[in-house]
Amino acid sequence: MNLSNRQVGLLSTSRMFGGGIANVPAGYVADRYPGRFAQILGLSVSFIGVTGFLLGISDNYFMVTIMAACMVGSISFYHPSAISNLSRQFSARRGFAISLHGTGGSVGQAVGPIVVGLLLGIVSWDFLFRISIIPATVSGFVIWSLLSRIPAEASSNLSISKYLNNVSVLLKTRSLLLILVFTGGFAGAQNILMTFFPLYLRENLDFSSAELGIYLAMAQVMGIISQPVMGFFSDKWGRRVILAPALIVLSISYFLIPLAGSGIYLILTVCIMGAFLYSLMAIFVAAAVDLVEDKVQATTVSLVFGFATAIAGVAPGIAGIFADLFGIQSTFWVASSIVGCTGVMSFITNWESNK
Repeated sequence: MNLSNRQVGLLSTSRMFGGGIANVPAGYVADRYPGRFAQILGLSVSFIGVTGFLLGISDNYFMVTIMAACMVGSISFYHPSAISNLSRQFSARRGFAISLHGTGGSVGQAVGPIVVGLLLGIVSWDFLFRISIIPATVSGFVIWSLLSRIPAEASSNLSISKYLNNVSVLLKTRSLLLILVFTGGFAGAQNILMTFFPLYLRENLDFSSAELGIYLAMAQVMGIISQPVMGFFSDKWGRRVILAPALIVLSISYFLIPLAGSGIYLILTVCIMGAFLYSLMAIFVAAAVDLVEDKVQATTVSLVFGFATAIAGVAPGIAGIFADLFGIQSTFWVASSIVGCTGVMSFITNWESNK
């Protein structure tokens, strides 16, 4: 669509804004109807396909922006219900269980870029969006059918006023607020990377769509391996022991991307980055849920994702300005600075105790 870097950043910001808003009702629905998680998850996945179809038939930048925001809004309804159910059922191995939840997503995100990269050599991007409604609705039906067989809790009598009061109480918890800040820093830098790294590979390094898909999948594959491992050890050793050094390593990898060229050093950098790029969100969520009671776990998950989405939405727009002024390489150094500061803060502050 011949967009500028600023327009690309605004598109990413709009997507995150839509997801951030949707996290508010998503948390309420998940805590109000824990027994209907099968329907919630099935419909969420199906609506991702519906919004993808609408995105594929959009013919101008404004409509693409709106539909992209609605797509992320559909995604936002998935995590609070899924993670809160896992957290309650596997409370002693919460970090590991939530990490496996993320690993499932990483498998799809590893396969997706390769498949789409290959298909883009045959069909157009808008056609791919239109046909995405088929696998999404089929998957939604399968999820609904399979999870309906699992015993679930009865629906609660949580009112909207009670829900808002729970949110207010949670936001007064110092440890949780610190986790939200750390999550926001991580997510902001992550979304800068996810927005501009594909553009850098395509436009600066002249990678083909297939090569681009392989590099994006490479990062996901490393996350598939590292995510359950870090979840397991975060249960055993504590969340801080995993998060602080991982954030520092991630910062270094961001910094090295524009210096690595297009050969083996870039491959190594992407592999190191991928080990932490998609894996740490599960640890942040587990750390937040550690602090709260069972009845507000979905609310807490929605707060973590909502705050992360809000910061992630603003960051690419700011980075896009840097890209237009100083070149796209500068976006990686902006991301590196953000996640590096987050790593230092997570190391020097006391956030694992609820005081």
